[in-house]
Amino acid sequence: GGGGGGVARGGDWRSKFVAAATTANRKAEFLHGSECRETRELGAILDEAVLALERGIKPDLVEDGLGGTYFVKDRNGKSIGVFKPRDEEPLAANNPKAHVGDGVGEGLNQGVNVGEAALNEYAAFLLDQSTEGSLRAGVCPTALVRMAHSAFHKAGESKKAAFKEIKDKVGSFQLFAQHDMTAEDMGSSKFTPEHVHAIAVLDIRLCNTDRHPGNVLVRATGGTVTDLVPIDHGYALPGEVGSAEFEWLYWPAAKEPFSAAMREEILAIDVEGIDGMLRRRIPVLRSACLHTLAVCTTLLQRGVAAGL
Repeated sequence: GGGGGGVARGGDWRSKFVAAATTANRKAEFLHGSECRETRELGAILDEAVLALERGIKPDLVEDGLGGTYFVKDRNGKSIGVFKPRDEEPLAANNPKAHVGDGVGEGLNQGVNVGEAALNEYAAFLLDQSTEGSLRAGVCPTALVRMAHSAFHKAGESKKAAFKEIKDKVGSFQLFAQHDMTAEDMGSSKFTPEHVHAIAVLDIRLCNTDRHPGNVLVRATGGTVTDLVPIDHGYALPGEVGSAEFEWLYWPAAKEPFSAAMREEILAIDVEGIDGMLRRRIPVLRSACLHTLAVCTTLLQRGVAAGL
């Protein structure tokens, strides 16, 4: 009996040690300057994420996509955020999928360097927030955060290891968008010009090189589309412009003319003001990427002015 008690106490000590070691340093916090009035909706979500991490609810790696994308959950196990570490992007050293690289130079899409996708996610949100009225496309609240957990990927670490190292990661954190389906699951004839034009304007300005139907989320009620939500802007703002995929070009709503209100709002965009705002908010953005934004916004404005 005494020996059994000793074993039990030993097992209890071991379990407490493992629990303490795996919960130590678990955290989620805004990077300096990333918490702002635009991201105030994310504050409570990030606080809830911390409580869930401390309870042992781990982030889940998303199977889709080419990089490390994690669904971050609340204490009930419901997805509340999407975290994309910079060092797990395609061709980064800790990419958990098939595209491992040295993390230096250009990534899979021309003009976008490895590690820039997280910055672009935040930039797309700030750009969308800077617009009013019909131009706002509804990019989900996004921030740059630091998050630590053993569930994240590190090259060379065995997936079967019983004890995994806590990895401290920096990346983009976006509010999880509740939705019913993606654009590839519904006929595009049901998408209204109001929703499609807002996404199109966003993509043209950002020179989004990767707008496919899987990264437009659809909210619908009774078969009627109530909203389109654009996600995944990591391959926007290329420093060097190559090809760009705009799925909405083939949708019927894209053939409709802009409304008078949208035309006015496009022509009123302050190109220099937006450039200055992004340079202040994300100082590490390359000038070449911001030049792309300025050129593409000007192209949009010239096209509208010409009646296109």
